[in-house]
Amino acid sequence: MNRKYGLILMIIGCLLGLSACQLARPEKGESAGDQLIGVYISYDHISQAEEVKINAAGQITIEVDDEKSRLYAIKTEEIKETEDGQKYINYDFHFPEIAGIKMLATVLNDPLNHKARQIFVVKDQAVTEVNMEIKGEREKNEFVHLKGIVYQDADLEGKMLFVNPVFQTADGRVYLRSGKGFAVYGDKLSGNFRQTTTLRNTAVVDDGNEKKEQETVIEMTIVLEKPDEEIVIIQMDKNNEIIDRQNYSVQQMSDKFWPKPEAEYLLAVISKAGGIKTKPIIYTKAEEEFSYLRQGENGILIKESVEIQWELKSIFD
Repeated sequence: MNRKYGLILMIIGCLLGLSACQLARPEKGESAGDQLIGVYISYDHISQAEEVKINAAGQITIEVDDEKSRLYAIKTEEIKETEDGQKYINYDFHFPEIAGIKMLATVLNDPLNHKARQIFVVKDQAVTEVNMEIKGEREKNEFVHLKGIVYQDADLEGKMLFVNPVFQTADGRVYLRSGKGFAVYGDKLSGNFRQTTTLRNTAVVDDGNEKKEQETVIEMTIVLEKPDEEIVIIQMDKNNEIIDRQNYSVQQMSDKFWPKPEAEYLLAVISKAGGIKTKPIIYTKAEEEFSYLRQGENGILIKESVEIQWELKSIFD
């Protein structure tokens, strides 16, 4: 039988939909102050604390223990310093014994910068191209939109992942609830190798001055890709002549690249697993970095960035 390609969302429990999963306004389980802040992608299904009951008529009901079904994160804080000497607190959240990937827009105090309420993005390295949009911070209706991308090895096409919504209580505790499963398949006809899941929630929050209604949208996209294996970097001068050509395995790549003083632009050709090569990519002096995808754990690819040190040219002039 020929394999049919299509973008398929495999659902466990309830239909998420091809573009979004709507979370109801907080009622039982989430108080008015518990707000959706992100998503935790796990590789295995996280079971809930359930009790099966059978009445005299033989009817079966399943009751979920609300508190026991909340898996709380451990928060860590580390004081760091920017290059210009400004101190800040680096927050992180961990779910013990649950392997996965987090992307959160947590609401926390920032005592070092005298801010009572600030939204921080907390994410794992596997989440790339993260963007957060906030509207109406000083109004009664606030809107937070957080989105990011995770790259999955195309050889693991169809591998099940689980989208678990993450909430934050009014007193700052962070917890997740068991989510739904899905798998991404590539559509070779359309060239679409991605699947986006969107979570939405509205909650009443207190910003320290007044209560407001906050709508939160969390958008996570899973993209199927082959990992990169080798990068060929060709340095070109102003006359479009080759002045240097080097082959680098992804294991050899540094986080910085120093072009030769006479280099006017770079050409990069990436070889992926399976013998696939990309078209040459041009990097002019307007570009400050290039990136590649290396193999990570559990079939997840890590996007690494390499800084192009154009400014060092003046040292050799």
